[in-house]
Amino acid sequence: MGARRKYVRWVATFASATLPIAAWSAYYNIRNDVCREGARTAECGRFGAMESLACDLGLPSTLVLGSCRRAAGRYIFGFGVSKDFGRGLGLLRQGCIARFADEGACVMARSYYHDAFSQPHFVLMLSGPYQDATYQDWHRNLTGVRAEAQRRCADGHLVVSLHPARRDLVAGLCDDLPASQQAAEDAASNAALLKHACDAGRAGACLLQGTAVQLGIAGARDEFGATVLLRRACELGSDMGCEERNGTLHRLLEPAP
Repeated sequence: MGARRKYVRWVATFASATLPIAAWSAYYNIRNDVCREGARTAECGRFGAMESLACDLGLPSTLVLGSCRRAAGRYIFGFGVSKDFGRGLGLLRQGCIARFADEGACVMARSYYHDAFSQPHFVLMLSGPYQDATYQDWHRNLTGVRAEAQRRCADGHLVVSLHPARRDLVAGLCDDLPASQQAAEDAASNAALLKHACDAGRAGACLLQGTAVQLGIAGARDEFGATVLLRRACELGSDMGCEERNGTLHRLLEPAP
């Protein structure tokens, strides 16, 4: 009988501790749906501040505190707060290289790093300079490519003169060009941080650093150096690092046979 009473007390204690947490989790997720629908309320702002703080402290992702990825999406897409792409990308990077790394944050951060390389090239490819892109086109100096893409986007007459199907694509790419520039700046300004975290054994940091070096968005392109970094990411447990190391995502940069 004593053991049964002890078990009942334990269940009661556990329930009293977990029910408020479960209730908060349910409330938090329901109210977040309102924020994702576009409402900008003080509550949405408080959720964003709470998630950002949890991300800054390196806490693991939970349904109670949110995650770096959720906080990032809030700022990137303007879910209940003013859009701030730079802040959102920074939160993704933090989530990717944290001790309790979020693989989803790595996926998103890496995709924005890829955009920093591909979007300026696509502007040029669709608006004329190299519609039949060659290996040499994709290996042009990225700073020059980005400057030329910005000039073409600023030339409204050029965009309007394109075929309607291309016009819409180029207009969308031009709208996203500032964000791709911010992604390149993020990679460059945080190169030392990513290197330090990679050296400390953070797979996500090796992945992001390897991606930046592979594409040349933070400086000179170094395929060999990128392979070394991606191999380390793979050895530390990053599936994406293994894919990139094995060449799955290198095909665009390979010379034509």
